[in-house]
Amino acid sequence: MCGIVGFTGKKNLKQLSEMVKLLTHRGPDEEGFYSDNEISLGIRRLSIIDLITGSQPIYNEDKSVIIIFNGEIYNFPDLKKELLKRGHRFYTKADTEVIVHLYEDFGENFVDYLDGMFAIALWDKKNKKLILCRDRFGKKPLYYILVNNNLIFGSEIKSILVNSKVKKRLNLEALHHYLSLKHIPSPLTIYQKIYSLPAASILIFYQRKIKIKKYWKLKYNLTRPKKESEIISNLEHLLKKAVEKRLIGDVPIGAYLSGGVDSSLVVALYSLLSGGKIKTFSLIYEDRFKNKTVDAKFARLVAKKYKTEHYEYLTNGQELLEDLVEIISAFDQPFAGVVSTYFISKLIKKYVKVAISGDGGDELFGSYLAARLAFPINNYLEGKRDSESLKPFDKEIDFLYQIAERPEWKWRAKLVVFNEEEKRNLYNLKLAPSFKKFNTEKLFQSYFKDSQATDSLNRILDVDCQSVLSDQVLPFVDRLSMAHSIEVRCPYLDQDFAEYVVSLPGEWKIRKGETKYILKRLAEKYLPKNLIYRPKEGFISPINQWLPNNKKYLKSVLSERNLIKHNLFNIKYVNQLVDNLKVNDTKSINKVWTLLNFQIWYENNRL
Repeated sequence: MCGIVGFTGKKNLKQLSEMVKLLTHRGPDEEGFYSDNEISLGIRRLSIIDLITGSQPIYNEDKSVIIIFNGEIYNFPDLKKELLKRGHRFYTKADTEVIVHLYEDFGENFVDYLDGMFAIALWDKKNKKLILCRDRFGKKPLYYILVNNNLIFGSEIKSILVNSKVKKRLNLEALHHYLSLKHIPSPLTIYQKIYSLPAASILIFYQRKIKIKKYWKLKYNLTRPKKESEIISNLEHLLKKAVEKRLIGDVPIGAYLSGGVDSSLVVALYSLLSGGKIKTFSLIYEDRFKNKTVDAKFARLVAKKYKTEHYEYLTNGQELLEDLVEIISAFDQPFAGVVSTYFISKLIKKYVKVAISGDGGDELFGSYLAARLAFPINNYLEGKRDSESLKPFDKEIDFLYQIAERPEWKWRAKLVVFNEEEKRNLYNLKLAPSFKKFNTEKLFQSYFKDSQATDSLNRILDVDCQSVLSDQVLPFVDRLSMAHSIEVRCPYLDQDFAEYVVSLPGEWKIRKGETKYILKRLAEKYLPKNLIYRPKEGFISPINQWLPNNKKYLKSVLSERNLIKHNLFNIKYVNQLVDNLKVNDTKSINKVWTLLNFQIWYENNRL
C-alpha cells in the first residue's frame, strides 16, 4: 500500500518532494522518485509484497514505461507466469511489475486483467501519455486537477494543494450535496476544479487533453438458481477464494472483528484457511452502551470459537472529540460518515500492517434503511398492505405512507440528512441564490437512471454501490486506516464474488424483512445462530449519546464567531439545532454532526 503523486511539465524537485512528504502516513517504509522535463512521479511505500526488491517507481525492460502504484494485485503470480511465457523479463518479485508488461502487450486494456485494489499512474515515455486508473469499486483513491494544461494528481487532496499553482476555492455544489449525503459525491471534491477519479475509471492524459472512460460496471443480470443449497455452495466457494487471495503478502495479516455477521464470517474462513492462530481486533466502548456491549460479547465468542489472538481497543466519547480534527484532516474535505476505523487502527498498527475486513457485505446483500424499505414500499404502492408484504415495517404504516412514492429516486432522496427545503432554511439568505442551481434529488435521479437492475431491492443496492459504497464507506476505510499506515482488504468486494451476488434476485438478499438472508444461511455453517440473527448495530460510534452530552463543545465549534468566518449558514437556525439536541434524536444529531465536521474542516483549511 502506498501514496502516489505526480505532475506533468517542467521539473520541480522541491515541489515533488513536498507532495510526497505529505503522504508519509500512507507509506512509512520508503520513498521513490522519477523526474524529467515532461513528467514528475513520486511515491511513499508501505512494503507488503517483495520487501527487498519492490521499490518504486518500476520500469519495463527498456525503461520506456514507468509506473507508481498504490494497492495490491492478487492475481499477479498467474499474470507473471503468462508474461514470462510471452518473453518478458522481471527484475523484482513485486506485483507492481506485471502492470508495466501488461501495458506493453495490451495497451490501455491492461486494467481488464487486474484483480485487486489499486490506484495507478503509468507514464508511456515513447508516446508521451500519462494514464491514471482506479480499481473497480474505488477502494484506492486518486485525485487530479488540470492547471495551465498540465495535470497534477495525488492519492490525497493535500498533496495536490501543496502545489503553488493550485488555488483553493470552495465548491458550493459539493457542499450542497455533502449536507444531504454526509459525503461529497465523485467526481466532485470540496475544491473547485479538483476532481476525484471515479471508481472503475481510466484517465488518459495525452497532448494536454484529458479523456476518461469507464472500464467496468456491476451488471445485475439475474440468474434464478433452483435450489437454496446451490446458492449457498456457490457463495461459500467464492468467498473462500476471495479470503484466500487476500492472504498474499510478506508481512503478518490480521482481521477486524466487530461481532456482526460480515466480519465474523470472514474471520471464520480466514482462521480455517490459515491453519494457524490469527490476530483479530475489536473496538469496545467505555460507556457500556447496550448494543455495543453485545457487539463485544459476540466478537469475543467468535474469537474463542476460532482460537484467535484477540485484541480490543477501548474508546469513549472524549477520545472522539479530542481526535476529531485529525480524523477530518485525514479526508482533506468534509466527511460525516463512520469514523470508528480511526480508533481501531491505532491498535492494529501495533501488531500487523494488513487487516481483512467485512466491508461491502451491507451494500451487496442489503442492510441499510433504504434496502430494508425497498420491498415494503414497492408492495405498499402496489396495494399489498398485509403484514408479510410490509415486513419489517408492518407496524409503521404511517412512515410508509409518508415516504412511499414513485419513481424510486423520489423516496430514496428523502433518506438524507438535510433535504432541499431544510438546506434552503440553513443557508445564509444572502448566499441562498448561489445554491439554487444545485439539487441532490436530481443526483439520485441520475444514479437510478444509470442502474440496469430490475427488481426494487437490487435497484436500491445498485445505487448504494454507486454512491454510498464508493464515496462514503470505502473512503473512511482507506483514509482512517492509512492514517495509521494500515492496509485493509475486503473479500466481499472481490470481483467474482460481487458479480455473483448482484446476479441473484433481491428475494435472496432480504426475505420477509430478514436482511442478508442468503448470507446468513451460509453463516449458519460457521457461526452461532444467536450471533447471526441478532439485531444489526453496525461499526459506528455511538454519537447519538455522545453529542447531546457535549453541547458546550458543540457551541464552541459552531459559535457565531466561527460561523461568520465563511458566512454560509443561518446562524440562528444552527443555534436552534444545537440547543434542541436530545439523546437518540437521530435526525437532529446527524444534522449537527454534519455541520460540526464541516466547520472543523473549514477551520483547518481556511479558503
